[in-house]
Amino acid sequence: MTRTDCPIRERRAAEVLGRSTHSSVHRLEVKDGSVELGTELGEVLDRHGVPGAAVGIADGSGVTRIVTAGTQGDGRGPVTADSVFAAASVSKPVFASGVMLLVDAGLLELDRPLSEYLAEPYPADDERAAAITARMVLSHTTGFPNWRQDGLLCLRWTPGTRWGYSGEGYSYLQEVVEHLAGTTLDRYLADSVLQPLGMNDSSFAWQDADETRLALGHATDGNAWPPFRPPHAKAAAGGMFTTVSDYLRFLVHSLANSHRMFEPQVRIDGELAWGIGWGIEHADAGEAVWQWGDDPGYKNFVIGLPADGQGVVVFTNGDGGGGVYAEVVRRLLPGQHPSLDVWQRASWIESWTASASSA
Repeated sequence: MTRTDCPIRERRAAEVLGRSTHSSVHRLEVKDGSVELGTELGEVLDRHGVPGAAVGIADGSGVTRIVTAGTQGDGRGPVTADSVFAAASVSKPVFASGVMLLVDAGLLELDRPLSEYLAEPYPADDERAAAITARMVLSHTTGFPNWRQDGLLCLRWTPGTRWGYSGEGYSYLQEVVEHLAGTTLDRYLADSVLQPLGMNDSSFAWQDADETRLALGHATDGNAWPPFRPPHAKAAAGGMFTTVSDYLRFLVHSLANSHRMFEPQVRIDGELAWGIGWGIEHADAGEAVWQWGDDPGYKNFVIGLPADGQGVVVFTNGDGGGGVYAEVVRRLLPGQHPSLDVWQRASWIESWTASASSA
């Protein structure tokens, strides 16, 4: 196919991010801070019209704590540490960890074009897509939009030249991973990542047995969304179902063992970059890795400090959950967080782009 650039709405990253002033650094205190959070979390939910939330906290010294409040919805009882949430895009770092295991096994090269692994070309409407690599996918520099519109998958720019958040890239890499692993993504990630870490309540395919403990997603008017079941093709980008306990286990493991994934691959702004499957921020508390999750009825956020192992996981089951996780993260890790600021200020993810620069 010939080159067919998609129209895009661009805003410079600096315009979206704005400029922040820095305050003094505070250390996350699990024993005190999380106890106080437990008494405040219900009030935070009420302020933002969210039915329920689960918060996982790691203080970097081996101490972890789970704080929950609110309800799963539809008479399903309160949110607990075992409540199942749709992870949305916080699925991406888990998938990226599975990709790196294929790299370690010598089955996948980060800088080899993905087109060389498949017998048939990936159905993109642009010949430049043949140059896309796993590194580009995991650092969001493929040139693909977040999700295609009207069935047309075209490039917004030449791969590797700009940063732009893309779930479509993850779907492309998912197809390659399934080909190399010789099985479905959910089976591969269960065997390679989830089960070895003891994440027994997590899956990249919906499990009917989890129905009664699913925290139903809710709209801002308080009504529940229809049950969220992402299509298989979007599983890598946002198809995981998990609990806060399981994801906290994954975060703690990653902060201790995945530092190569935290090396910046592309610089977005003076305060933000992207690594291998993780966003990176330079904030008051030090360098942090992070990822948001945003699907109808589910707003989630994960942040961790690789230097000392502190981390916070926030899952919510309401469309007002962005305000909840922003309050919780700032309560536990006080100071400015560009990763929170950009998501709240960006009116639409497609508009947030930046020229790729060496990290």
